Amino acid sequence: MQVAFFHTSSADNMPPGQRYVILYDGEGEISLYGEIQNEQQTAGRIQFDLGGDGTFWFQIESSATSNHIRNIRIVRIEDENVDLEAYPFYQTFLDKLAPFQVLRVMDWMHTNNSPVEHWEDRRQLGYYTYGGERGVPLEVIVQLANQTRKDIWVCVPHAADDNYIYQMASLFATTLDPSITIFLEYSNEVWNGIFEQSEYNESNNPLLLSPGAAYAQKARRVFSIWHEVFAGNPCRVKRVLGLQAGNNYLNEMIINHLGQNEWDFGSPSHYFNLDHSELGEPRLDLLGGNASVDDIMLNAWNTFLRNKDYLKEDFRNVQLMGKDVITYEGGQHFVGNVFGIPYDYQQAMWDAQHSQAMYDMYQSVLDSIADWGCILATNYSLVGPQENIYGSWGMLDDIDVTGPYLFTAPKYQVHLDNAPNTVCIAEARNRWRQCTPYALQLQAWPDSEPPLIEEAPFYVYPNPGSDHIWVKGNEDKEVQFFDYSGRILFSTTQQWISTDELPQGIYLIKSGEHTVKWIKI
Repeated sequence: MQVAFFHTSSADNMPPGQRYVILYDGEGEISLYGEIQNEQQTAGRIQFDLGGDGTFWFQIESSATSNHIRNIRIVRIEDENVDLEAYPFYQTFLDKLAPFQVLRVMDWMHTNNSPVEHWEDRRQLGYYTYGGERGVPLEVIVQLANQTRKDIWVCVPHAADDNYIYQMASLFATTLDPSITIFLEYSNEVWNGIFEQSEYNESNNPLLLSPGAAYAQKARRVFSIWHEVFAGNPCRVKRVLGLQAGNNYLNEMIINHLGQNEWDFGSPSHYFNLDHSELGEPRLDLLGGNASVDDIMLNAWNTFLRNKDYLKEDFRNVQLMGKDVITYEGGQHFVGNVFGIPYDYQQAMWDAQHSQAMYDMYQSVLDSIADWGCILATNYSLVGPQENIYGSWGMLDDIDVTGPYLFTAPKYQVHLDNAPNTVCIAEARNRWRQCTPYALQLQAWPDSEPPLIEEAPFYVYPNPGSDHIWVKGNEDKEVQFFDYSGRILFSTTQQWISTDELPQGIYLIKSGEHTVKWIKI
């Protein structure tokens, strides 16, 4: 029997210049191919040094029928004696995760285009590889969360049936450390047409709802089943609605098709992009190969400034529902030509990844969304190569990168600098573990339905999401203004009240038994 079993390339998984060992149970013969040096074989063990670019493979040449080769492990030589069942995670990986509070495992679960529908479809612990279209076993995700004591953000496959959703929730309920909070999301970027979950959302839509409303209905089903399983402590499960950053109309359809008590957080991304068109400033298409890192980063900053009002409006709309904003992904989004052809200025895009200007851009974007009220910002990827036309997504080039990170990995350093201290971590966790983001959930109308104008107790112009508004009270009705801690700022019976002098913040406007929340940003 001959079986080609393993292949790695471009040093993505196993960097060259290191010594590795292949361990296995059973009897048989294994051959190694590629840039292999200093190979030593004994029963159940092959030691070798990896050279070249890290590309190699091995092949099972023969295997005893009565004691076949199995349980194959490949580790660095220094990890040979680690108990991989109890401690399966590379220590440097754990060290790099340590400063952060929440782990979103969307890609680890292979959420996009997932083929999983039934519980028996899921990746099993005993399967020979945890790569591929079914992702890692859910038990491994639980093990990582328990070992790191990090809150975990999981995504339910788009086509999962009710039993899968129930069994997944039950697994987390019974095996996850009870002190750990779960952020729960239905699939990922269901609005994104490049993924199968987008087509599924529209084709599995018997009521012919808009895409946003159809997504909200599917999310409701997932949220409801999980809260049924976690009935004794539903606050552990934070129900997250994924939003398309800046698509205000779609996002309003999503958040307005669920009741006030049916979701917890609205979640756009906080990516920043390059404008490769004639609208970009500076014009990268004209600069071509002469474009510098400064040109790249100035174009990114100007593009962010041009688009930020749309993202800011998403924040307002979520907050007007009495909810907090958390971002599901974010960071630089510098990718190559849609046809897979590098731009003339591709090298400058790659060089920018390790620049001080990239650090500064991340800091400015994180500062902006924090000012708008974001309480949790989630970067897309921890590790990934920086020179790839399909995106330099990782904060680190590879997991073994060492400091000083300001020079070797500025995208990682800026997140370290923004990771809260231990006191802030406790405060943040206390906040997102509340059953509702705010102590008060007051509305001007019941059941999230807009009021008829003739029935409104008072009027707000132009709308409660504007920076500057006028309030028109009814005759003989006192209008009171509160800050969000509940302190009354002033009251009046005047019919026209200017609010221009109030600072930025969240306010409650009350008249009689009716309350409107107003956000001045």
